[in-house]
Amino acid sequence: MNKAYIICCNDSNEYVVLDDEKKADKVLQELKDDDYKQKRLKLQSSYQTNKTIGFEEYSRLYYWHIHEVPYE
Repeated sequence: MNKAYIICCNDSNEYVVLDDEKKADKVLQELKDDDYKQKRLKLQSSYQTNKTIGFEEYSRLYYWHIHEVPYE
């Protein structure tokens, strides 16, 4: 049976990888890292220039995960 790996952030579907769990894990990590860098930069360039978001705090706010779904 074929499997689709749906990569999600909180309640949003972000990306789908077909039939390759290792690739899905890699894509999830890349998306998470890129999103963290982007959000960290936005905070640094906002009016709160001395505040940065740490990775632990980011991970509490943004839940990245994979749903495994069979398909034909």
